[in-house]
Amino acid sequence: MLTANAWSIQLWKVCPKTIYNKPRENARRMCKKGRGLVLPSRGAGEATCASKPLHTFKHGNEHNLHSLSLSPDGENFLAADETRISLWNLDYNKRTTVFDLLHFDKAKTQGLVSSASFNQQGQDCMFLYTTSRGTINVCDFRERSDFSARPSLQLSTSLANNYKQDAYSKWLDYVSSATLLGDTKQIVSRDYLSVKLWDLRGTGDLPLYSAQVTDYMERNLQNLHEQDSLDDEFFMNVSPDGRHLVTGGYNKSAHVIDIAATTNTVVQCNYNPTKNSQAGKLKTYNKQKRVVGFEGETLKMDSSKQVTLGAWAPIQTPSKNSPFSHTMAVSYRNCIYMYNGCTAEPKL
Repeated sequence: MLTANAWSIQLWKVCPKTIYNKPRENARRMCKKGRGLVLPSRGAGEATCASKPLHTFKHGNEHNLHSLSLSPDGENFLAADETRISLWNLDYNKRTTVFDLLHFDKAKTQGLVSSASFNQQGQDCMFLYTTSRGTINVCDFRERSDFSARPSLQLSTSLANNYKQDAYSKWLDYVSSATLLGDTKQIVSRDYLSVKLWDLRGTGDLPLYSAQVTDYMERNLQNLHEQDSLDDEFFMNVSPDGRHLVTGGYNKSAHVIDIAATTNTVVQCNYNPTKNSQAGKLKTYNKQKRVVGFEGETLKMDSSKQVTLGAWAPIQTPSKNSPFSHTMAVSYRNCIYMYNGCTAEPKL
């Protein structure tokens, strides 16, 4: 297991462990009773997990780490901050800089690095990183090892968005997260207002679709700007089967969207809910990939109640009898909420 703080990365070993109970009867007391030499017996133990640190990787940069991604073969991992992306080897503690923004002084034109990730279900030779200027950069190690000069392929959300170059464009074009899908032919990305699906086989620079995540943020851009909320970043995590994604939002809600962008299930993070109850409200998309709201639904928004993180439960060997897991977890403030099922209405 890999964990990281702002300046260092730590590798942990996690293994099962059994905690045994105390002996049921003292051995010395049993000897006094005339039973002879008796070995103490331990009661049935409790199964748990134990962890111990194996190694610490020093980042050695003045900027804080924000991305950590393990390669599919489990031998290397990416660590990224705002200006640098490094490739580490787990066995030899060797670091290689694959992207350095300050080396070519491109921070003003390309923007800062916002995320970096491997393709978790595909080839370990490809990764991508996103920038604050709305670019998605795909890199292939089969071409070269340093991508500071240029990536293998670059996509731009500023061309895909239909917004005018106004005061809000630099926030609306900001790409907070992007992921290569399993076949490395498509990319799904998340910016401030929408989720976009890109096809790497296409010749154009436009995505296949741009699906709206919420129906209230676009109407409150001025209020969000006054509250300094346009700088908020939203997570995005794709399910193991590649058919759904979960992303964050305001109003204590997360959004489960299918890859085809036909449905958007709004999951509320409510404290002390009823177990096995329906926890989501199903919304649909129209032909323009905009959310169709409910009749009489309020458009009130609370930007202070943001869902910050979320993840799916991984399953390594899916089969017909054991399909991919549809269990996910999202965090809101100091609580973690787990949900099961991502078809129509998830259950808690």
